[in-house]
Amino acid sequence: MQDSLKNGVSRRTVVAGAAWTVPAIVVASAAPAMAATPIVTIGVGLACKHPGNPKHYHFNLTVKNNGGTTTTVTITSIVLIPTSGQNVTFSTLPAPFDVAAHSSVCVVVDSDLTANSANGTLKVGYDYTDSNGQTQHFDAAIDVSSIPPCQQIGVPDYPHPNYSC
Repeated sequence: MQDSLKNGVSRRTVVAGAAWTVPAIVVASAAPAMAATPIVTIGVGLACKHPGNPKHYHFNLTVKNNGGTTTTVTITSIVLIPTSGQNVTFSTLPAPFDVAAHSSVCVVVDSDLTANSANGTLKVGYDYTDSNGQTQHFDAAIDVSSIPPCQQIGVPDYPHPNYSC
């Protein structure tokens, strides 16, 4: 007791103060992980394959802007990594497009000709401008483990230039 009166601080006060600093450290270290979350996200709304000769994959990509300002999105790469066979490329990419704040845009993409028709993972690389005018790049890996034939779900045969989401 005499030590706490001389110094003005007891060991209990020091220990209690140390306990309060731990949550502050945890919160501070969690902030960088949250900063890495993209404002714009991409998912697959519809996926199918055009079987036969030629074979193509068809995807309706849902591009969602979770931010508070309109942004321009540029899809820089798309590749399907199938569970069997070679990677499938998408050399015809959509032109850059705007997505309004708190809204979504649907974009239709078809793969290049492929001998493959397996399911797998769709990887989409994309850029967008953030609210500070800075370009951000992200790569989305989307599981497409169930890709039915397009005819079963009403998507017209390939090519289908007037088809939209």
